[in-house]
Amino acid sequence: METATKCAYCDPATSAEAWVNIDEEYGGPYKARIMTHYRWNGWAVPAFEYKEALRVAADTHLLGAKYNDRGDAVEFASYDATRNAFVMTGGGRSEDDKPYIVESTPCCGLYEIGAMNWTWVQVEKPEIGETEINISAHLIGV
Repeated sequence: METATKCAYCDPATSAEAWVNIDEEYGGPYKARIMTHYRWNGWAVPAFEYKEALRVAADTHLLGAKYNDRGDAVEFASYDATRNAFVMTGGGRSEDDKPYIVESTPCCGLYEIGAMNWTWVQVEKPEIGETEINISAHLIGV
């Protein structure tokens, strides 16, 4: 019987539940699992369950709308049901650049949206009612 290799997010010795924001002020808080044994340039490295990943994705589009940014600075996450993955576009990519695809981890099914790319800050657990529930992410392939 073959055992699936577990990722750093599955192992309690290398990860923990946490709440994170994008760059302290741009989005969140989001419930995540973060790596406890590794930081990317000093920033948290999160992964999200599907529903929370949809919140992150939706907020990237809201952030773009708020700053009237069509991908020059804001990186957008969109869920593609045909791939069961998040498609990352914008963020200063040229039109010729292929999107970055974020598939779920095979062992625990978490999505590393913005991990080792965005500046994630670990924050205190929010009080009940403080988090917006918006999962109306831009969906493609549905």
